[in-house]
Amino acid sequence: AHSGAEDEFIWPALKVKVAKLRRPKESDEGQQLLDPSTIPTSCPCAGTVIGQEEYEEDHAKEEIMFEQINSTLRRLKGSFRYYHVPQNQTDQSRKEALYIIRQAILLLKKQIDNLVMHLREHLEKEETECLPIVKKHLSTLEIKTLVGNIM
Repeated sequence: AHSGAEDEFIWPALKVKVAKLRRPKESDEGQQLLDPSTIPTSCPCAGTVIGQEEYEEDHAKEEIMFEQINSTLRRLKGSFRYYHVPQNQTDQSRKEALYIIRQAILLLKKQIDNLVMHLREHLEKEETECLPIVKKHLSTLEIKTLVGNIM
């Protein structure tokens, strides 16, 4: 939800603002001049398609990671059910069920570790690169409105 809301609300608003800033100004002689001081260059996400695509790719990876974790949790739940079925009370069947449960738990740990690492890197990038640009180009009221739309 968080990443989809960013892609749906924050990026379009930021792109509109940056596009307005990049429009040429009229000079006294009627010629159009581009004010270079209004073009943000400190961040790859400052209204460029490349920056936006990078963040959207991160968000897509997050969705896949969450889906994989959900799948592993369903597998683990099914393994617990299998373990507790009365017909599976032999030592061999219980050992097999425990093996499957252990494997699912190990996979879940790996998936969660990968997700945590990805989220730390992604959120650090958002906080250090994009948040300053958002604060620079969007007013407090605009940010509050966008956050309200996200909620």
